[in-house]
Parts: sequence; C-alpha cells; structure tokens
Amino acid sequence: ARHVEVFPNAVDPALFRAYSNHSGLREPNCVFLGALRPWHGVDAVAEGWRLLGREAPSLLVVGDGPGRTALEAVGAKVIGAVPHREVPALLASASIGLAPYAADAPGYFSPLKLFEYLAAGLAVVAGAIEGVREVVGHEHVVLASPGDPVALAEAVRTLAADEPMRARLGSAGRELVAAHHTWERRARRILALSYRLQPAIAQ
Repeated sequence: ARHVEVFPNAVDPALFRAYSNHSGLREPNCVFLGALRPWHGVDAVAEGWRLLGREAPSLLVVGDGPGRTALEAVGAKVIGAVPHREVPALLASASIGLAPYAADAPGYFSPLKLFEYLAAGLAVVAGAIEGVREVVGHEHVVLASPGDPVALAEAVRTLAADEPMRARLGSAGRELVAAHHTWERRARRILALSYRLQPAIAQ
C-alpha cells in the first residue's frame, strides 16, 4: 500500500453536552467505564486505591469482568454493564475518569472511554499507551505509566486536591474532541479518502 491511514475512535459530543457541567459536585469522585479485563489496568486501579487509603475518592465502576472482586475489595461501587444511553448521566456523576491500562496492554488500540470521558468534561488519568498519546497531551489529560499503581495514585491525589486543574483539563478535553474527534469528522475524512481513490479504482 502506498498510503495507510488509521482512524482512532471518536465520540458524539451532543450526547454528553447536557451532562458536562461538574461544578455542582461537592467533592471529587472517580469513574471507570468499560470491561474489567486485565489489560485495562484494573489491578493498577485496585492497588492504587489501596495506596491512597483514606485519601481515596469514591469510585464508580461501570462494567463487569474478572477484575470486579479486586475493585469491590477496595470499596469501589461496581454496577456492571449498562445500556449506552445511560453512560452520559453516569459520567456526569463523577469528576475524574480513569483509563490506566496495563504495562502489558496490546501494542495499539484506541480507547473509546477516553473520548467519552473528554466529551463529558472529566479530568482524565490515562495510561500513556500509543493510542492515547496519539490524540491527547499533558494539556488535556494526566498521563501516567501504564499499569503503575503508584503513578495512578499520585495522579488521582493531585487531581482530587486541585479543583481548578480538574476544571481546566475538563474544558480542554471537551474542546479537543469537539474540534478533532467527532464521528462526523471521521466520516468526512473517510469519504474524502474514498473520493480520492476513485480514479485509481477506475483504472
């Protein structure tokens, strides 16, 4: 192939617009969205919460899987899988989104939860895997070493204590996805590439 283009996941910001104001939250709290599989960094979250101890914010887990027991053991509220239409309101109940990933996570994947956290205006702690670093920088999220519970705990501790930082990251994340990472933009790019290919296909 002379040209290869990879399309990351994206989000429909309109689904989250009505829920993206977190100013009414009385204290910082966290959310993890997704299947509780090892490469999603569930063990790092559980160990991070043990390290935080009494400093740990409340943690809502939306999803299910093998990591459920470890998360419940550190006080997480695990509600299991829900219909996607319920996700925006659940994210609005939190102020910090977690996407830590594991040190041995797959070499590349594009985390849908990252885009939804950003659209919801959450301050995000994300493992610095390739698919994350390609779309966000330190001005949008707090990047941490994948699978590192110490780094995760420190990032959560910092965000929990700094409301202006949470607000700044939340605003920057919403602006980023609205400008660059919507499904409409992805579709327009795919169409543009397909039109460019038409003469070559005709030959």
